[in-house]
Amino acid sequence: MEFLKKLFRAKTPPPSLAQISYVMAYRILPQYAFDSRHDLGMWAITQACGPFFYLMTMGLAFGKRPEECDVEVGPRFQWHTGQLEDGRTYFLMEYPLTPEHTEVLSEEEFLRVAKTREKCALPPFFSAMVGRVEGEEFRDVRYFVLGKSPEPGRTTLREVTSEANMNRGMGPEPRLEKFLEAIR
Repeated sequence: MEFLKKLFRAKTPPPSLAQISYVMAYRILPQYAFDSRHDLGMWAITQACGPFFYLMTMGLAFGKRPEECDVEVGPRFQWHTGQLEDGRTYFLMEYPLTPEHTEVLSEEEFLRVAKTREKCALPPFFSAMVGRVEGEEFRDVRYFVLGKSPEPGRTTLREVTSEANMNRGMGPEPRLEKFLEAIR
């Protein structure tokens, strides 16, 4: 049986960096954001979180063991922490740029994708958990994603809750400080 598992793994193409980022932003990190057991101690270690969430994404979403993951990729996911002006704390993931971030759909391609609901890569630039730290608790959590818009040269700001993924309209330019301004 172990032989068949290895054989199956060998034939599974690795996910693209855009796919990994998308799954991390919309599946893996929201689970952590809305889990009642936040590991604030680990989240404060900025150099460890990017690679940690990369490995979690590869394992949970793509069935890869740590030794099957690319050690060069994990550190490309950059983790930031800080406080907003109102005292709320943010834990923010900056995703590596991929060719899909700069790919521009022609108007015809955009309309075809919209009409057929064909999937197109709309990778995230940033995602952030925002809330209040009270002792060991992370409360009043909100989770935001700034991703590529299907509209050329634009971004989309989304808010993800434990129940829904909501479009909050056009987002700012994909720069860290602009994203932080947008989620205040």
